[in-house]
Amino acid sequence: MELAHYIPANLYEPAVVNGAINPNNYWAEYVYKTVSTYKDHVDMWEIWNEPDWVADWNYTETWDTDPPTKEQLVRFGGSIFDYVRMLRVSKEAALLADPDAKIALGGIGYPNFLDALLRYTDNPDGGAVSADFPETGAAYFDILNYHYYPLWTPGNPDAGADGFFASRDAFAAKMAAAGVPERPYNVTEVGAPKTALNGQPGGVEYARNFYIKVFARAQAEKFIGADWFILSDGDPGEPFGEMGLYQDIKDLGAKEDAVPSVTGVAARTLNTLLADSRADPPATAALGAPADVRAYAFRLPDDRQAIVAWAYALGTDESAQAHFDLPTDKSFDLHAWDSSQTGTSTPLAPEGGLLGLDLTASPVILVEQ
Repeated sequence: MELAHYIPANLYEPAVVNGAINPNNYWAEYVYKTVSTYKDHVDMWEIWNEPDWVADWNYTETWDTDPPTKEQLVRFGGSIFDYVRMLRVSKEAALLADPDAKIALGGIGYPNFLDALLRYTDNPDGGAVSADFPETGAAYFDILNYHYYPLWTPGNPDAGADGFFASRDAFAAKMAAAGVPERPYNVTEVGAPKTALNGQPGGVEYARNFYIKVFARAQAEKFIGADWFILSDGDPGEPFGEMGLYQDIKDLGAKEDAVPSVTGVAARTLNTLLADSRADPPATAALGAPADVRAYAFRLPDDRQAIVAWAYALGTDESAQAHFDLPTDKSFDLHAWDSSQTGTSTPLAPEGGLLGLDLTASPVILVEQ
């Protein structure tokens, strides 16, 4: 059975009437009640999952000039004008419940969908500006939230990670071309399979290295956040079923029986060592990493430094190697990707103001002693 998708009824009723939510706009009332209930715990509200999902990507080729249609947007069930309307209603209702609420796009994937959103209003008559529909979609979202999977980006994890940020840059280019201020970025789905399937990238090393490379750089480049897809493995032999941070949990009797996957071990290592850290762009620049190295600096809550580094190379394998003389007078403990499991690290001390590192494609995390 195929799931049918419909936009909420009465979406074009006013969201707010005389300073109060309009119960005849069902979506507005739902958003208002939801934000009112959870505003002390949630401040970013993602509106509709993957509204630009299409059954045939060729549809997207027209979106730089033509509006995405209801027939194309099968997971949304409405046109681009309707999605702009949903954003508008969501923002008005959310702000009535919480003046600090932020509206995020619903995990979009296509830059030209954003282009259309920035061109059109919520006017069902062609998205034209009018007294009742004065603003394009640019007025109704605060955060550019997207989804990314490297399955369609050939190459190794460096190529996949570069694709993650190339997507960000493509969205940024659309906003710049439209004269719209750039928004903060967030990603609510990113993942890679632990098995290479159907000629697509993947593998145990691929997934764990991709995780660390994407999440370290995303934090370094001030993303609001990124969420890995998915918590648990599912159907073997299917890419999205082999992205879990845990081995399949469906038959477990208790959560304590859950077994982390290799990707989950890497995630725990990175997130434990960088817990509550903040990006340090000046320190990253001061590292002076050469072209064959990626290195990002962070400041821990106790003011110690942490650095994530690896040998960078494009291609199809994980054989990259590079030597990096890190300029520092500090001693560090070097943690491999699995140190959260092994409990081990290697102490390193500089000589003559340099800390020599022989790096591979597998990232390491250095934590100041």
